[in-house]
Amino acid sequence: MEATTTEKKEHCVLIVEDDLMTCFYLKHALAPKYNVHIINTAQEAVEYAERYCECVMLIDINLGMGKTGMEIVSDVRSVEHCKNTKIVAITHENVTAPPHQFLQQGFDAFLPKPIKLANLHTTLKELIKD
Repeated sequence: MEATTTEKKEHCVLIVEDDLMTCFYLKHALAPKYNVHIINTAQEAVEYAERYCECVMLIDINLGMGKTGMEIVSDVRSVEHCKNTKIVAITHENVTAPPHQFLQQGFDAFLPKPIKLANLHTTLKELIKD
């Protein structure tokens, strides 16, 4: 499933998430400011990132079936022209890994679920200004 907005915006956000409610929540929150694309599988995420590595990626760590978010970030970082793609880990607060572990794995930021909109917008603004 891929969803995009029709209005031309300066920056894009790729959401890699298997939970439809989270996808809807994030798209609704981000669509006024960003072109939003939603991907539900790891394979689609890597293929999309290879073509559009200028997008900031929000990647769920636990996608259910297939690769994990940790594996996706590794795959994206292995593509030469995607090494500087901004990638944010998103996962439930009860995850046992501390936030700095995500940074060590190649993510640029970490947002715990439930995602607070203020934190989401602040994180994206910081990553895009770089």
